[in-house]
Amino acid sequence: MNKIINFFKNDHIQVALGTGACILILAFFFKKVMHTRVPGLESALPGLALAAFEAVKAKKGSTDRFWSRPWFWNLTMLAIVGLVIVRRLYFM
Repeated sequence: MNKIINFFKNDHIQVALGTGACILILAFFFKKVMHTRVPGLESALPGLALAAFEAVKAKKGSTDRFWSRPWFWNLTMLAIVGLVIVRRLYFM
């Protein structure tokens, strides 16, 4: 049980789970609400946020900043997904 808890405490795992959840939200929205396929760029945006998180974590001096925490990047990905959904619902 301790191994599982330590697994989910890892920052990279937390952001990867957030990325997967955002991709699933986009897929569900486009399939069930919009009845269309997810465009390539819009489906890649959570993955690009994950890449940005990895780039920030690779820097040695930014470990104590708020943008090196997983909650910031998960909220950023949720905001990106929200903006994509709002853009598709109201501006297309």
